[in-house]
Amino acid sequence: MHVPFCKSICSFCNYERLRPSSPAVLRAWLDQLQATLATLAPAVRHLTFHTLYFGGGTPSVLTAAMLREAVDAVHGALRFHRLAHRTFELDPAVMNREKLDALVARGFRHFSFGVQTLDASVNADHNRGAQGRALVGRRFEEFAGAGLGRVSCDFLLGMA
Repeated sequence: MHVPFCKSICSFCNYERLRPSSPAVLRAWLDQLQATLATLAPAVRHLTFHTLYFGGGTPSVLTAAMLREAVDAVHGALRFHRLAHRTFELDPAVMNREKLDALVARGFRHFSFGVQTLDASVNADHNRGAQGRALVGRRFEEFAGAGLGRVSCDFLLGMA
């Protein structure tokens, strides 16, 4: 599931993404997701899916309530194997424990986040936004507190 929103548009990224301008834009995307699932589901109802990946953009820009609604819509429309692997991509600056709890309750056990760099000046040069050791450390503490040990981090080497 591609969630095309990011809190900031990083200069190094080439994915389709938008900076959400209002809660209404996020709501419209969620409504479109549900309409797409309603159209697609009948054609794939006979299939059993083994993987669900929520990526982006950055799906963690959605509120906890919107994340619950989006995942519930996917689970309601598609059939998943009982041991299906579920991964969620996040930005540590817009993730929080409420969102993590909502996702864990819906079967997500693997999380991936783009650190890219901990150098504040490099982040600023690439419009990445503020992100440092303390923030990344808090996310790891939340993962550990939720009993999660499968966390992937992206780092980009050689950024200008």
